[in-house]
Amino acid sequence: DRSALWCLLLLLCPIEGNGFTERFLRAVSSFHSEPGVRYQPFGSVESFVVDRSSLALCDMDPALFPDSGPVSRRTYAERCRNSGSKHIISWHDHGFREVQQDILYTATVFGAYVGYEGFIFDQDRAFTVHSVCNLSLSSPERETFIMAADRPQFSGSDLIRVQWHNQWPLGPAVTKHRRLISLQQRSSHAYYHWVAEALPKLLLFDDLLREQPDTKILVDAALHNTWSVAFLRLLRIPEHNIVARIDGGVHHAEILHVATPTPLHQGYPPLLRRLGERLRDAAADGSQSQRNLLIVISRTRTNNQHSALHTDACPQGCAVRIMHNEKELAASVATAFPGLEVVLFDSAALSLPEQIRLFQRAVAVVGAHGAGLTNVLFSLPNTQVIELFPAHMLGLSVERIFWHLATAVGAVHRTLLLPTSSFTPNAPDALDNFTVDIEAVVSLLRQMLQ
Repeated sequence: DRSALWCLLLLLCPIEGNGFTERFLRAVSSFHSEPGVRYQPFGSVESFVVDRSSLALCDMDPALFPDSGPVSRRTYAERCRNSGSKHIISWHDHGFREVQQDILYTATVFGAYVGYEGFIFDQDRAFTVHSVCNLSLSSPERETFIMAADRPQFSGSDLIRVQWHNQWPLGPAVTKHRRLISLQQRSSHAYYHWVAEALPKLLLFDDLLREQPDTKILVDAALHNTWSVAFLRLLRIPEHNIVARIDGGVHHAEILHVATPTPLHQGYPPLLRRLGERLRDAAADGSQSQRNLLIVISRTRTNNQHSALHTDACPQGCAVRIMHNEKELAASVATAFPGLEVVLFDSAALSLPEQIRLFQRAVAVVGAHGAGLTNVLFSLPNTQVIELFPAHMLGLSVERIFWHLATAVGAVHRTLLLPTSSFTPNAPDALDNFTVDIEAVVSLLRQMLQ
C-alpha cells in the first residue's frame, strides 16, 4: 500500500538540506536472529530488586519532607521504614529478592556505526535492543546530545531518524576501524555509569581480546572524563587500542562488537563482583596493609563532574552535595572509633590504583549520594556503607543505586536521610549542600560495626 511504499522510500532515500542529511532507519529491537549479526548468549543473569509488596507505612518525621517534591508525602512514607530511627532506611529490611533480569550476550555487527550514547546502526537498520537504548533516543541528555554528529531520535514506532552532517554515510565526523568493541551506553561519560554499567561489559570480551589482541575499544571520554582511559590502562589494555570519544563523532567498524546494554542504575551483580576482584588484583602493589580504615568521602568543587557540565554557571567549579561539616564529622568518628584510622577521601588527590587500594582497606564508608560511593565496588565483603541521601530526592530513580552496588559486592548498606532543614539555600553554582547530624552518623556506625 502507499504507506509501506512511503516508508521504503524514506529508508532508501536520504533527505538533504541545511548542511546535513536526514536518514530514516528501520528500528530493530533484538540482535538475535537478525541477518548479518552474530549473536552469542552467555546465559541468564539475576539482579536485586526491592520487593515492593513488603513496604509498609511508617511514622516519618515531617521535617524530612519538603512542601513539594517529585513524589507525595504518602509515597515517601511507603518507601521507608522506622527501624529505630526515623531517618534511616535499610532497603534490605523491606525484603528484597533476586529476579532473572536479562540474558547476557555479545553481538557482532558487520559494517556498522556507533553514534550517540552507543547508538548502533548501519545503512538500513537502527538497533534499539534495550530500554536504556530507547531512553537515549527518546530523552537525550542535553549536554551530550548537542555534541552528537548523528543526533538519533524516534520517528514513529518503527523508524529512527538520523541527522547526518555532510553526505551520507561519509564525512569528517566518521572515524573508521577494522575491529572495534563499543562500551558506550547511556551516560557512560559519567563516573558511576562508566564503572558500574559500561566497564563491566568488557569482561564478556575476554576470549575475543585474547584471540584478537589488536581489537580497539571505544569509550566515552566527554566532559573532562579522564577515568575511562585510566581504568583501561590499569586493566592492561594497550594505549594504542583505546579509542576515546570526546567530540561527539561517529565511529564505523568493519567488525563491531557490542554487549548486553546494562539497565540504568542497576548493574549486573555477577559482573560487578568479577570487575571488583579484577581491579583489586590490577591495583595490587605487593604491600600487606591492614584493613582498618573508616573512609569519609569528601565532595569539593574540583572533584565532581558537575563542574564540567556547567562551566558557564560555575567557572570556579560547582558545589553539589558538599558536606559543610565533613571535617568535624571525621574528627568525631575518629574519637568514637579509636581503633580505626579515619580518612577524609578526596578523589582528586589520589591515582586510580591508590583509590582502589584505599577502599580495599575500608571497614566502613560514609558519604553523600554521588559518584564517590561508586568506589565501594573496590571494597571487600561486609564493608559497612552509610549513604547520606537528600530526603527530597526519594522517589527518583537514583534512590537505591548505591544500595544495589553495595549489595552486589557483599557490602552492608544503610541510607541516612537528610531532612530539608539540613540544607543551605541553593545558588547558580551550588546545589543541595548540607550539614549532617554528626550524632546520628556516629550512632548508626556503632550499630553497624557491632
